[in-house]
Amino acid sequence: MAVPAEDVHGGCEQNGSKSKPKQAKSHPGRRRGNDSPAIASARNRDLEALRQLPADEVLAAVDHNGCGCLHWAAGNGDVDTCRYLVELSEGSATHALTWNQRTPLHYAARNGQTEACQWLAQQSADVNALARDEVSPLQLAVWQNHLETCRWFVEEAGVDPLQRNRFGCSIAHWVSQAPRERAGDPQGEALLPLARWLRLRGCDFSATQEHGHNALHKAGWSGHAELCRWLRDECGLRDGKQDEAGNFAADLAEMAGHHALADWLRAECSAARAASCRVLGVDEDADSCVLREAYLRLIRCTHPDSRSRKTPEAAEVSGTESADFDDFTALHGAYRHLVREGGRGSQRNPRHEERLMLCDVGGDSSAPLLPQPTSGMAQSEQREEQAPGGGPGLADIQLFKARLLTVICEFGSKGFPVSSLRKKYAQVWGGAALPRPADFGLRKGAGVLEMIRAVASDVVQVEIGPVGQDPLLHAISPGSVGAEPAAEERVQMEPETQAPDARRGGLQGEAVELRSESESTRTPAMPLEGKDLMPLLRKGDCDEEDLLECLKDDVRGRDPLEDKSDQAAHQRDKDGWTPLHWAAQDGHERLAEKLLDLRVSTNAADHCGATPLMLASFNGRTRIVEALLKERSTDVRQGNSYLTTALHYAAQRGHASCVIQLMEHQAEVNATDRHSDTPLSWAARNGHLEAVKALLELNADPLQDNNASEDPIELARGNGFDEVAEMMEAAIGDPELLAMSA
Repeated sequence: MAVPAEDVHGGCEQNGSKSKPKQAKSHPGRRRGNDSPAIASARNRDLEALRQLPADEVLAAVDHNGCGCLHWAAGNGDVDTCRYLVELSEGSATHALTWNQRTPLHYAARNGQTEACQWLAQQSADVNALARDEVSPLQLAVWQNHLETCRWFVEEAGVDPLQRNRFGCSIAHWVSQAPRERAGDPQGEALLPLARWLRLRGCDFSATQEHGHNALHKAGWSGHAELCRWLRDECGLRDGKQDEAGNFAADLAEMAGHHALADWLRAECSAARAASCRVLGVDEDADSCVLREAYLRLIRCTHPDSRSRKTPEAAEVSGTESADFDDFTALHGAYRHLVREGGRGSQRNPRHEERLMLCDVGGDSSAPLLPQPTSGMAQSEQREEQAPGGGPGLADIQLFKARLLTVICEFGSKGFPVSSLRKKYAQVWGGAALPRPADFGLRKGAGVLEMIRAVASDVVQVEIGPVGQDPLLHAISPGSVGAEPAAEERVQMEPETQAPDARRGGLQGEAVELRSESESTRTPAMPLEGKDLMPLLRKGDCDEEDLLECLKDDVRGRDPLEDKSDQAAHQRDKDGWTPLHWAAQDGHERLAEKLLDLRVSTNAADHCGATPLMLASFNGRTRIVEALLKERSTDVRQGNSYLTTALHYAAQRGHASCVIQLMEHQAEVNATDRHSDTPLSWAARNGHLEAVKALLELNADPLQDNNASEDPIELARGNGFDEVAEMMEAAIGDPELLAMSA
């Protein structure tokens, strides 16, 4: 079985090719295209074609997911090709990793290639190797329902069947969410042999993982009806446990479109049905005749008249069955529940019923929960009224924010993984698709994170974790945008490509020269009555104590359910600047700390996408940069409208200490702006020796071209910074690469 690219979750997209007037440069580690002859030969099991290719080309070839030739050969179970590749690499190929840290053994296990697994293990492949999120080869074999491969891993290779991944998912969770095409028909029946074998090996199907899911939750979500029945009958699981988001297994089945299974879980697998059956002393699959017979038999023993007369039946049962019931009412209630209500449970996530925070634009809480259906003409007129310029209306944006918060709030303080947003959004909102960035007027190619930052940064924070981990979304207060207009601009730029009369303000740019405005351009001094924070910040010469005084009543923090847009800490001016932007611009360290204590958004972007971290990095405010980076929600990789990051700005201004701070928090050293310039490109262009040195020590690429086919070395020489260019050349130390760069 081949290893198709779509089977590898995620992936690294290839950059579009650019027309260059000179030879393109390459260096070790830079990926080639996924159409290389070596990859094609390995994928097609063509060993003879591989033998005809240069060894270096075969060993260096990777596809767009980072899979090398050995990954494909192992996934195909092509042991002969595996043997050739391992010999060619002198054994090192067995440990080759994809972008998500998977080894060839992972793919052999995933595709059930037991013979290939055995051979790779003989070549010192690690049978317990953990990929991203601590995924092991055994977990993938279980997920794809390869029983014989699983037997080999556990019984011969000695792999622990009780292992868990980073999310706390056990082997039981993996088999319960097997792909539909591997689960058989009826759905889930083909999984039963593996599930029974795992249970004999000690796997606990009732165990929960990090999000509160047990095997029944996973099976319900995946639609495996027969596995759900087995979990009830043989493992004793009932749908009586909610996950961290408040969902029962029936909720998850319903969200995924498995409505018949959701109905079965409520009718036949609820904890309430099990309790009623226990009261009557019958099996959960008992039909109406059995239920009635048990009820009539027991009612004679528990009815008050029967007890008072001391009938032979009551005396016979006294001390045994009758002792199991508190009174006649319990027995009658159980029978009524099973016969008249079908034994149905009431397991539903109450949060889905509430549909949090949806009201009309004017804030009328009595307004309909969702916008009422309108005709096509009425919708057109409504949109035209809301958005004269053809863009999204206020109602569109507010509805999106409310729905987004409803989804995110289900996961509480743990945060919601961005990769699951599209699916979860559609599930919670009855099939409604997550809006596209283009619906809000964003650039072509903008992603979900960019859309959230542009449209909903006042209600949602993005938490960026370590490299390779999914960003998380956290709900914050829905503060207002444009709470108070600003009379003057605060930072101006003069990009080479910008028209002379273009509006100023914010870090609009592609890391081009910015300058702080002079004191004469600030708003004239104002009296302090009222102590409104925004006017004081615009003034620019106010004592920091006065600024802090404005926040003395703003101490409760931010509540996603409470609109506190009038509070000083969360205001914005006409350009989208918050007080935290101003503090980062002007170096108000104590004010910044106070604002962070009040849980203001650290990723709030102005109209050009600039964040407080970008301003602090541009101006070299190391203490404020440090404070911002301590906040787990701060997105160090966030780009503005020109894809420029905080690291670009620190490098452009030569703030080496800020460069180091940002890199210590997983900033992307070779991030490119819209002109494909990297932070090193800007540091080299401006001759900042210390910043260049810091970036080189952090593995920045001095040979990476921008759209004009200029690499950092050429940019430094072109601007007369020969010392900087020589430092980069010395860091490479490869005459061949230098010759290609010339």
